[in-house]
Amino acid sequence: MQDSGANPFIVILFFVARCIIPLFIMLGITYLLRRWGLLQEPPKPPKNWDGNQNGENKPINHNQGDALHDHA
Repeated sequence: MQDSGANPFIVILFFVARCIIPLFIMLGITYLLRRWGLLQEPPKPPKNWDGNQNGENKPINHNQGDALHDHA
C-alpha cells in the first residue's frame, strides 16, 4: 500500500475544523437565543398529566389490564 503522506497533525486540525467548531457555533447560538429571551424552558405539565397525545389528561391507572393478564 502507498503511504498517504497525511500528517497526523493536519488530520487532527481537519477533525477540529469539521466537527468541533460547528458544535461550538451551535452552542453559542443557543446561548445567545436563551440570553435574549427567544428560547425559554417549556412550562411544567399539570399534576395529573400522563403524557397521552390524544388530549385526555386522566390519572395513571397502573392496575389497568389486570383482567387480561390474571396476576393471581
